[in-house]
Amino acid sequence: MMKLLLFVFAVLMNLSAHAIVNGEKALPGDATAKHTVAITDEKLENCSGTLIAKNLVLTAAHCETRGEMMYVAFGLEVSENNMAMVDRRPVVNYRIVKGAHKVDYENDEFNYKDLMIVEFEGGLPEGYEPAEIAAEDFEVSNGDSIIVAGYGVTHGYHQTGDGFLRKAQVVVSDAQFSESEVQTDERRRGSCSIDSGGPAFVSVNGKLQLWGVISRGDENCRKYGVYTKISYYRDWVISVIQELAVN
Repeated sequence: MMKLLLFVFAVLMNLSAHAIVNGEKALPGDATAKHTVAITDEKLENCSGTLIAKNLVLTAAHCETRGEMMYVAFGLEVSENNMAMVDRRPVVNYRIVKGAHKVDYENDEFNYKDLMIVEFEGGLPEGYEPAEIAAEDFEVSNGDSIIVAGYGVTHGYHQTGDGFLRKAQVVVSDAQFSESEVQTDERRRGSCSIDSGGPAFVSVNGKLQLWGVISRGDENCRKYGVYTKISYYRDWVISVIQELAVN
């Protein structure tokens, strides 16, 4: 009997670990849900992103579909199973940080320049609004918490569980990881595949502000995450907003 109880306990612990890789599901009215969207092609969700204007989404440069149509998708579920019913708006234009595609993703370790802004048409559905970007001088330190969100997988090794908007709180482990990036401790929870491009929020006076963008992590999403600091590219972000945003 003791062996059986130990076995059951071990199974439950393992399931719990898997279930929080990308945190808890966002609920209607959640503060993260009104800012966070999915980036899809014709059939699949590829990445996540954050509204920064009524027609603009900030995401990761490596989310570019290159030759395939891109869409901005709205809803708590954006998956292959319900794609035909998802509220999607076509991407009509986009901008990528200069030099992003010169990064060698196999060998370069730092400063991936991993930002893209996409312009979509069709306006915002009810309940959605652009996120407020954190102040230029706002910095995080080791031990600080940030809130991340996205539609990614919940099991990094098996690449399963994607398609539902989830959020998690992660802790900064190396605020000086590179000039333009920080690293977080994600041994218990954090971002994974398809969360790329999603938001990293900070809480300022009880309100979420967009501070960073999910870039990458270890292969199985069990050790660390790397996030691009918006402040490092703030001038570029503002210039694109001024160029493409609608009132």
